[in-house]
Amino acid sequence: MMTEANEGKKLSDQDRMDYEKKMENFECPYTWELSSELKKDINMEWNLRDHEDVIPLMKLMRCIVHVYEYTKNNEDLQVILKLLSECDKVIIEIQESAHPEISIEAVQFILRSTKCFVFLHFKMEPELKQIFAETKSIDTFDKKQTSTIKACKSIAWSKYPGTKESIEFIREAIADNANCDLWYCILGKLLRYKRRTPLFYAEPDAEEIESFEKAYDIMKNPIYGVFLGKAYSEKKKHDESWEIFKRVLPNIPQNDTLLLIVALGFIQMKDFHNAKNCLDKVAKTSDSMYLHYKGLYLSKQGQYAESCLFFEEAIKDNNYQAEYNYIFAIQKSKNKDFNLTHYLLQMLDRYRNWSKDVLQNITLHLAYTYFKKDNNIEESLRYFLEAIEVNPDAACLKELYRPIFFCAWPQNSIYAILSKDVLPIVCRQPDRLDEVTVTRAIKISEYCNYHTQLM
Repeated sequence: MMTEANEGKKLSDQDRMDYEKKMENFECPYTWELSSELKKDINMEWNLRDHEDVIPLMKLMRCIVHVYEYTKNNEDLQVILKLLSECDKVIIEIQESAHPEISIEAVQFILRSTKCFVFLHFKMEPELKQIFAETKSIDTFDKKQTSTIKACKSIAWSKYPGTKESIEFIREAIADNANCDLWYCILGKLLRYKRRTPLFYAEPDAEEIESFEKAYDIMKNPIYGVFLGKAYSEKKKHDESWEIFKRVLPNIPQNDTLLLIVALGFIQMKDFHNAKNCLDKVAKTSDSMYLHYKGLYLSKQGQYAESCLFFEEAIKDNNYQAEYNYIFAIQKSKNKDFNLTHYLLQMLDRYRNWSKDVLQNITLHLAYTYFKKDNNIEESLRYFLEAIEVNPDAACLKELYRPIFFCAWPQNSIYAILSKDVLPIVCRQPDRLDEVTVTRAIKISEYCNYHTQLM
């Protein structure tokens, strides 16, 4: 049994430095120079994305990153040892699955390297000495081993604000071994995350879809089929999406996230029978994702008031996407007590600590609502400028804008709307507006002139 950190023989400072030198070339989060901060929603993400539990390598790396973070923050040793014990169990799962293109030697090297750093950190000499003796470096000429290391790096980086690094490492893994289905699935998932971070409704590009297609072509794993069907659905390839969802439905593991992804696909195609079958199989019905999709299931069938009850529950867990479905449904339900402007102001406060992309989108919707619904040019310009200054080059300013207020769509980008519809109002009545508003209009005009020339 492992000793407590404060018991048994301790490492001397010289021994510690010797081990640190020897461990410089070990492969694990402690040597990968990961970003200094985890994603803000990391714990929520790990709870919701339980599909990782049916992909052992992803589950292992999630656990190892937890170990790394807990060690770095000097958390309770017993919690860390429990996580390492969980890693040992997942290693057995990986061994038993015997994936021909994933190197168990490389995976064991990562876990043993991780254990070495944990035991070194807590000065547990007997455990460190034993695991260090068992830790064998990989064969750098074995492409299956090197590709596995790079894929694990990619998974680890995906837990941090390092999407660029994650994608680079998984591309390198594919370059080393193009026969591994899982590598293509990981690439597809990373490209999806990158796409949806600034604009959650953006459509997948060809590379993202081809990545999932390649994974599914190599191995007809229903998990890959679920992600491929989702990509087809988001690309508006509804026939292809429906066909693949029907094909994989009988073989989907009992996994809430996967069932909900397929349920959403069927909801979007108005196949409510199969959607209900998936929703009925979900175990955790208090989960925000389930509540969100149950709301969509009702909303798509015109049950707007009923759907709002589910959206409201989902939103309590800061389900950002459910916010917009709620706004749509409550406007359709003709609820006279709903004030869109007031609600967007609450959203701006609720998501104040989220990413800049999220804040920029909320602020744009607020600005347009002030302009189109409230005819309040002063507040509209205030929030338009605030949104632009978050990131003047953001795609959401240059692509077709989709209002959440029920009105005719402008069929233009934000910069074009400002140039053609908003700023001319200021020009027509400058004397009616205060100096601050005019100054904001001038700044916005400069942004518009610059960026419309580039578009």
